[in-house]
Amino acid sequence: MQEMTKNPKHAQVFHFDLQGKREAKYDFLNQNSLETIPWNELQPETPNFFLVKKDFDQSGIYEKGFKVDELFRVNGNGVQTKRDNLFVEFESKALTKRIQKLTNLSELTSTFIKEYSIVDSPSYNLLSRIKNFKFNELSITNFLYRPFDFRKIYYEIGLTTRPAWNVMQHLLNKSNFALLSLRQSR
Repeated sequence: MQEMTKNPKHAQVFHFDLQGKREAKYDFLNQNSLETIPWNELQPETPNFFLVKKDFDQSGIYEKGFKVDELFRVNGNGVQTKRDNLFVEFESKALTKRIQKLTNLSELTSTFIKEYSIVDSPSYNLLSRIKNFKFNELSITNFLYRPFDFRKIYYEIGLTTRPAWNVMQHLLNKSNFALLSLRQSR
């Protein structure tokens, strides 16, 4: 391996890609050391500092495109309850019963509290929120929990951890569609 030069701005970055079956990789590693591996020196550049060799010959064409979040005026993460087993269910009747039980703090059993994690967390004060809370049957709505997995959710701003209202106001109890996409693929 080359001797590293000291540069206060950048470090030297080396990369080697070893592909194949596990046994072949073990054999390669047993027969080599850090000094004998044919490293490729990378030149990471802003803004991404990729740590693998990249071909940027076609980057101009790529940059002419647009970002997914620029395509739509409204975008963002979906609903987060932090307690799906409490707020999400297949049937309205079971969800209604559970949420009604939740609202009656004096009758909560230790089993219910433990099963549904009825405790405050550093980022979400569930106990103080349910003290002033009244069950509302209209807050039970259809919910696409995961692709092709239709369920019911008890959705109420102030109770749902992250209600994502800027997106959900266009979807709840409406016949609109949403495009689900990742900004970045892994």
